[in-house]
Amino acid sequence: MKIGVLSDTHGMKNATQKVLEYMSETNKEIDTIIHAGDLVSDAKFIERLGYKVYCVAGNCDPIGIAPAERLIEIEGKKIFLAHGHTYQVKYGVNKLLERAKNLSAEIVIFGHTHIPENLKVAGVLLFNPGSVTLPKQGGPGTFGILEIARKDVFAHHVQVK
Repeated sequence: MKIGVLSDTHGMKNATQKVLEYMSETNKEIDTIIHAGDLVSDAKFIERLGYKVYCVAGNCDPIGIAPAERLIEIEGKKIFLAHGHTYQVKYGVNKLLERAKNLSAEIVIFGHTHIPENLKVAGVLLFNPGSVTLPKQGGPGTFGILEIARKDVFAHHVQVK
């Protein structure tokens, strides 16, 4: 199963829609999107386009609009989803990793930094898709593809052109 991963789209629906079109052209198997916050309204927009969407609220979302974090299971893999701001991810991933371990999550998807990350620490995949609309460190925006195939998990970033 292939899953599109977005974060920090910040209400820029035209750019978000272009990325979804690109995803469907290049990864036709994608029907599920994980949105790691900022903004939940963008996740709802994606849902209205016919995708199954899992999302969390970020620091730019109104309080109570969606859960701040959630644990989901897809293809037998536990995925911890959080925007990351409550775990101070701009200063490192240790708090996020500790929470994931407490939940027995194998994968963590987060955002907030607008910087793509794809690393494995202590057997846990930590994946941040970056931002398609407001990338940090210059350069093009990014999103992610998470592929779960049997017991294996593959994750990579795609640059928006």
